[in-house]
Amino acid sequence: MEKEADALKDKGNEAYKAKKFDEALNYYNQALEKNPREMIYYSNKCAVYIEQKNLDEALRCIETAIEQYAELEIKDFSKLAKLYARKASIL
Repeated sequence: MEKEADALKDKGNEAYKAKKFDEALNYYNQALEKNPREMIYYSNKCAVYIEQKNLDEALRCIETAIEQYAELEIKDFSKLAKLYARKASIL
């Protein structure tokens, strides 16, 4: 499942770089369905919302990511720091 989710994230990244934001969101959502514990997928999804100037949705997204992080058994604090950095850029 992780490899499938990462492949979807990579497709999302390509769409994001091409400024195909709706397509990128679709890929990131699919990646999250496969692996809802990977914080980078949330962060990338939030980046799309920021590009779309949808800051309310970006904030909801990053807060969901932070809540999901709290439930993880194994913590990677560098990922948490990135989430808070993304939240700071939204605010």
